[in-house]
Amino acid sequence: MVLIGITGGVGSGKSAVLDYLTKHYNVRTLMADRATEQLEKKGGSLYEPILSLLETGSGKSRAELTLPDGEINRKEMAKLIFQDGELLSKVNALIHPAVREYIQSEVEKLRSAGGVDAFFLEAALLLECGYKEVVDQMWYIYCDEKERRKRLAASRGYTMEKVDAIMKSQLSEEAFRKGCDLEIDNTGDFEETKKKLDLEMQRLKVRPVRSCDFSRTETTHVLKYSDINGAGALFGGRLMGWIDETGGFAAMRHANRHVVTCCIDNLIFKEGAHLNDMIVNCARLTFVGRSSMEVRIDTYLEALDGTRRPINRAYAVYVAVDDDGKPVKVPYGLSRTTPNDEAEYEGALRRQEVRRRRRKEGF
Repeated sequence: MVLIGITGGVGSGKSAVLDYLTKHYNVRTLMADRATEQLEKKGGSLYEPILSLLETGSGKSRAELTLPDGEINRKEMAKLIFQDGELLSKVNALIHPAVREYIQSEVEKLRSAGGVDAFFLEAALLLECGYKEVVDQMWYIYCDEKERRKRLAASRGYTMEKVDAIMKSQLSEEAFRKGCDLEIDNTGDFEETKKKLDLEMQRLKVRPVRSCDFSRTETTHVLKYSDINGAGALFGGRLMGWIDETGGFAAMRHANRHVVTCCIDNLIFKEGAHLNDMIVNCARLTFVGRSSMEVRIDTYLEALDGTRRPINRAYAVYVAVDDDGKPVKVPYGLSRTTPNDEAEYEGALRRQEVRRRRRKEGF
């Protein structure tokens, strides 16, 4: 996994670049400002240290520094620290190491999981804060100053005075170019920028993505006597076979490859099924690694009116193979466009770690 820093002046279009890469390629993006906000939330590692520092430095009470829900009043914090240079330095001394540690932990987690080809880190102060030493490449998103001013006035409603103040506080074009390995010109039509980004992704061998729903698969079975055990209920083994079949179809659709089953786990039988019941298995990808794919398979009882009642959930891992049965790289990553997609992905990472621990312990 390659780690790439994204920097550039205000209004250059860094967010648009990251949005395009996230939607179309097997990458993970992190904006340092959002990481800071996360760490400053109640329960985050920066919450107590920053509040204590603000209380001591400003003489204000905790009630004056927080919102009704207990979160830090960020507007009040910004007002205080930009009025007091010493306080600003102390706050930055807390924030920068914590954010760097958080970023490095995220990078290591993704490298260990093996599901992402490139990690993009965006921050206005990447060069100033020494991230050149951390990333593998630093990209400069360039945009002509006149166009940047036009964009900031149109999209954010900034006055020219505010734009002047921000631009004066940032690095010059020469400094950005000197500190970066690659320049992407985003002055013109964004379609041209996309072509440049596509070429870089091809050069870095970053995989394109397919959505979680691209390979969604359903199979249906009506229970016959041959599917029923001596107690009059569905054979668990028969259901396992259908689960494997449905999950395998979804994995093959995503990868355009034959697959073999690596494991089926996390089975949760909620209730049984009986003769003439209609069983529907729904499979959907949750994670794609280098050659492996995790698939969630939900099993439902479907009534004659079309309503469905869940009776089982399973997670299965499949490996893409060539014609000789050897593992091969899955040619598509997995895009995650909804909160549910993200939750499933995070769950897949945890399940992956559990499987590794079980193998190590001999289970």
